[in-house]
Amino acid sequence: MSTTLIGMPGYGASPCYEFAGRRRLFKKLCARAHALLVLWDPHCEDQTIRHTPEDWSSDWLGNEQDRFGRDVLPLRGTLGFGRMSGYYEPEWGDESAYSALRASLFWHFVRFDSDGEMQAWPDDAPDLRNWREVLKAADSIVAKVVADRLATTGVRQ
Repeated sequence: MSTTLIGMPGYGASPCYEFAGRRRLFKKLCARAHALLVLWDPHCEDQTIRHTPEDWSSDWLGNEQDRFGRDVLPLRGTLGFGRMSGYYEPEWGDESAYSALRASLFWHFVRFDSDGEMQAWPDDAPDLRNWREVLKAADSIVAKVVADRLATTGVRQ
């Protein structure tokens, strides 16, 4: 299994490059990832956005083009998250729900040593290049989070 420059399988370039030719699959994965992330962290529901071609950001699918040289855009209604960030000069940033799920899984599994150096990618962590493994890992984490939440508060969200 090859790894990227930072040592994590599948975490590097735009995570949605692989879906540039399969926009319907990407839209469905974003819907599934959105549902999982809202269960994982209910506060992110306030940041939900739906893609429209007018507010397209290149972060969603990268700079992919079809064989005729036209930009490949996500389908209208693809779910994502958007928010303002920055203090002195706040800027708008958005990303697809699938990208946000992959990033959440990366930060869930990554470990650092006492010097702040990243350790090797854990053996039990998913390969972030494979969308099936991403969804399977997210399903198991969300199931644990929801079970813990139910046990402590008696409320699902």
